[in-house]
Amino acid sequence: MAGMESPDNGLLGIAPFSVGQIVIPRNLWLEGDQLRYDRSPDKQRDNPDGMLDGFVRIETAEDVLRFATHWGPLDICVHGLPSSHRTFQFSALEFGEPEPTVGECWTDGLWQSNKEDLEVYLLYSRAARAILNLAAAAHQGALGEPEDWIASGLPFYTSQWMDEQVHVPGHVGHARFLISTLVSEWMRIGGIQPLLFWYSGDPEFQMSADTFGILGLQLMNAVTRAHGFAICSGCGRPYIRTGRRPQAGRRNYCSTCGPSAWLRDAQRDYRKRKKSGQEG
Repeated sequence: MAGMESPDNGLLGIAPFSVGQIVIPRNLWLEGDQLRYDRSPDKQRDNPDGMLDGFVRIETAEDVLRFATHWGPLDICVHGLPSSHRTFQFSALEFGEPEPTVGECWTDGLWQSNKEDLEVYLLYSRAARAILNLAAAAHQGALGEPEDWIASGLPFYTSQWMDEQVHVPGHVGHARFLISTLVSEWMRIGGIQPLLFWYSGDPEFQMSADTFGILGLQLMNAVTRAHGFAICSGCGRPYIRTGRRPQAGRRNYCSTCGPSAWLRDAQRDYRKRKKSGQEG
């Protein structure tokens, strides 16, 4: 995972969008091989920065409890997926699964005492570490380790399918495609939804997501080494901003527009300044 941290604060987990408040059960405890919690009453957290950092460090039951107490549980349903996956069927994750009813995907009842297997947390944490390891390798033009390719997909596919189908890609372009597919799938089953708020002042764009979905957003941000989204001064479209952050008051350009748009705008500014000087 070396080199995947934000250059601004050294964190892996930075959300590129506002995600609203994270709802966390007030009472969580370990019972056997499960995380248990009572949803009522709840507490809330506003800033998700650092969530992914805590998640990839999970290795023990105590780590699971520590993470869920600080960031909230994953809301794992009877299918071994976050309960938000019920909204977005079907993909390779759910092939062969009957379409669930709404009630099936709540973890043992919405307002009752909930329970989630600790093994699932360890599986998803290992997958997140593997995805970051593979992304770090891909950024260096390497293919990554076989064990990371297997671990990256285990939460999403059966172990038998992984053993039969998954192997190290033959070239880095294929590796990058597979990494992007895994991160996209994480966000999809995380139930991430864009929202627009406009009560007063300027409109505000926000992503609606629970803990699992926010982890997906932070994975995307870490894999792309991005500073979130910016609006291209050339074409006016949003793009993932990598490298340096956009500077206030200065134009910035997507990779498609690039130097040609910068040169065009610079020449136009020069002509305006020259014309203004002549008129003065």
